[in-house]
Amino acid sequence: MVSTACYLGERETLGLKFGGTRRLDRANVITFEHLQQRLSAPRAELADCVTELVERVRRHWPEHRDQLAVNPELASSIESCIAAGSCSLLRRERTS
Repeated sequence: MVSTACYLGERETLGLKFGGTRRLDRANVITFEHLQQRLSAPRAELADCVTELVERVRRHWPEHRDQLAVNPELASSIESCIAAGSCSLLRRERTS
């Protein structure tokens, strides 16, 4: 995965709607469950894939953070995005 958060402005959004929104912070595991239903792909287990991805990024980020020691501001920005994105993706309530 590549973090693009440092390239986005505060008002930038996804180019296409995903789950009825262009804001990635509004997507969560329910969004992926709905996508799975819309695709008629009951065995895709998209919510499980998202959960696993979040867990793997959280687990492996510390191994890569040191590579950005020359740019602590970037490392901190990525770390903040991982924390915020993890929380929003793993939410189990519907967003409007």
